Amino acid sequence: DDGAHNISKSKAAYPVLFRKSWNSHLSGLLSVNSYSDFLHLCKMVRNSFIATTPDISGGGVLCLVGPSGSHKTEIAKELCEISPKFEKPITSTTRPKRTDETDGSYRFISEEQFLEEQDAGRYIETTVYSKYHFGTSEEEISPIVERGHIAVLPIDICGALTLKILYRSRAMLVFTNRDKGNVVLDIVGRKISDEDKMRRILSLDFEYRNAEVCDIELDVEGGAKAAAEQIIKITNV
Repeated sequence: DDGAHNISKSKAAYPVLFRKSWNSHLSGLLSVNSYSDFLHLCKMVRNSFIATTPDISGGGVLCLVGPSGSHKTEIAKELCEISPKFEKPITSTTRPKRTDETDGSYRFISEEQFLEEQDAGRYIETTVYSKYHFGTSEEEISPIVERGHIAVLPIDICGALTLKILYRSRAMLVFTNRDKGNVVLDIVGRKISDEDKMRRILSLDFEYRNAEVCDIELDVEGGAKAAAEQIIKITNV
C-alpha cells in the first residue's frame, strides 16, 4: 500500500510500503519501488525462513539491523577494532556529515549525484532512511569477502535482505534489540533536527517488527563492546 496510515494499521505479518513521493520520509519498514520489486521482496522473505544457518567464519557479510539508537554503528566500529577480520565498507549517502564523522565514515555526496549513480547501476542495494539516501556498491563489499574477511554494515531491513539473497549462507542478519525507552532517549538527545527525531521515533514500531526476518536477535543493553564480543562468539571469528 502507498498509504502510511494503512501500513501502520495493517495486521499483516509483513506489511510493505509502495514508495511514492509523499511517503519517502518514512524509514525502517519493508518497502518497494515497483511491483517487480515486491515479488523480489517476497522471494527474499521466503528464503530468510528456508535458508540454511549462515556461516560467515570464512568470509561474508554481517548486517546489523535495528532501530535508530540501537548501537548499530558503534557495534560495527567495535568489531573492526577488536578483530582485523571485520571491515566496514564505505556506504554512499546524501546525509550531511556530522561533526564527529570523518570523510571515511561515509561517502558523502549530493542527492543529484546519488540518483545518477543509482540509475547507472552503481549500487547493489539502496534505501531511504529519514529522507536521506544510502547505497552500497559491490566494489566495496566483494574484495572484503574474497579476502576471507567479514563486511559489517549497519543497514536497514530492505538492504539487509538484498544482501542476503546475493550472499545467501554467507550473509548473517543480526537484529540489535534495545529497550524502546532507551532508544527514544538516544534519539531525543542527538544533535539532529526535530523533524528528523520525529521521523525516527515514528518508525520504531516498524523497525522492531524486523527482528522476525533476521537470523539472530541480540540484546545490546550491555553496550556496543559487549554486543560486539557476543557477535564474535556467534560467528566463530
